[in-house]
This record gives sequence, structure tokens and C-alpha cells, in this order.
Amino acid sequence: MKLKGRTALVTGGARRIGRAIALGLAEWGVNVAVHYQSSGDAAKQTVADLKALGLNADAFQADFRDVTSIDPMVAEIAKELGPISILINNAAVYDRTPFGETTEAAWDRLLDINLKAAFFVTQAVSRRLLDATDGPSAEVKAKIIMIADIAGLRPWSGYIPYSVSKAGLIAMSQALAKQLAPLITVNAIAIGTVLPADDLDAQQRTKLAEQSLLKRIGDPADVTAAVRFLLEGSDFITGETLVVDGGRQWGR
Repeated sequence: MKLKGRTALVTGGARRIGRAIALGLAEWGVNVAVHYQSSGDAAKQTVADLKALGLNADAFQADFRDVTSIDPMVAEIAKELGPISILINNAAVYDRTPFGETTEAAWDRLLDINLKAAFFVTQAVSRRLLDATDGPSAEVKAKIIMIADIAGLRPWSGYIPYSVSKAGLIAMSQALAKQLAPLITVNAIAIGTVLPADDLDAQQRTKLAEQSLLKRIGDPADVTAAVRFLLEGSDFITGETLVVDGGRQWGR
């Protein structure tokens, strides 16, 4: 699928991995809608950086704990930047939730933002695309990528709701690949340690690096390269999970 001139929505696109993906898309000639919940200043800066690359871009606020905010956001993006044909479901929260201390509110926050919202964003985007398509076609019209985590493949005991949300995202990508074929491909990227928390000291970072087979922490460029491959490298991949973790899931 050729990327230049298309419109992409990157949820949680103001900061960290989402920002890196948004910038990568712009470098490949894609107009980008940056969704954010509360990072308004960061979203404005990301949009300014995207526009500096000569592409159309804007920021769109929505609180994904309320699914009724999603459809109006998607409609606004389509009106301003054009129909969305690339969707990167990246928005997520990452909270430590020890088993005995996990509350219903903590569970709902993680599952609502990380999993439920991704479903309804996909629904809103794909509905518009399919409604605008005349008749059957084997040509891929759009691509959706779920940014998952290796915790969805090998759950972490101190992060059970987070792990469940990412496992659900992987399962959902497979189900949606069946539902939306052949016009829309749906894949997931399960990432390992990339952009660890800023408050980690050198010893903690070294420990994280040692947990992967490649003995390093990942870079956002590792993730954007995987995104580009799924978007532009092949139209014959759907329902798959590409693991980008430096071999951490196999580490000792």
C-alpha cells in the first residue's frame, strides 16, 4: 500500500512511542491526526513538528474512558484531514497493580483505555471506510495496527490487568482481521522494553537490557521500522503479531 498522501490516526500520539510513530508517518508522506487525552501541550508540539515536515496534521482530544467521544473525533478528523486509511491503536496506560491491591477502578481504567477504546476506534474508522466502498474488491484499502506488548504473550504477575488488556488486543486484532478482510488488514506489534521510565537509574536500565537476548533496550526507531513494514512492505499479511522485543520473551 502506497503511503504518500494518506491520512493516519495515531491514538496516544502526543508522546513517547505514539509521537515517534506519528513523526515516522509524516516522514513517509502521511498526513497525521494526533489523538491525546490530557497531554495537550505535548500534542501541540508534536503537531508543530509534523507540520514542519510539510504534512497536514492536527491534534484531536478525546477521553477514551468514554466511548461516546470516539465517533465525533473520527468524524472531525475525516472532515479536516480526509478519510482515515491508516489507524495506529497506540493509546495505553501502564500501571502496576499488585494482585491483592487491584481495585475495580484500576481494572476498568486499564481495560477501558487499552482494549475497549481500540475496538470502538476501529469500529468508527472501518465503518466509514466500508460505507464509502462500492462493491467487492480484493484491493487493500486501509491498514490497522495495534500496539501491543510482550506482556500480552507472557503476562507479568504485578501487572495483571495491563497484561490482560494487551493479550486482548492481540486476540482482537486476529478477530478483526477476519471481520474486515479483504479490504482492511489488521495486525499487532508486541513490543518489549522501549523508552523505559525516565526515573529508572543506570543499574535498573542495565538490568532491563540484560533481560533481552540482544542485551539492549529498544529504540523507538525499532518500532517505527516495524510499523512501516506492515504498512508498506506487504499487503499479504493480516491477523499476525510481530514481536519487537530484542528477544526478551526468550531471555533467561
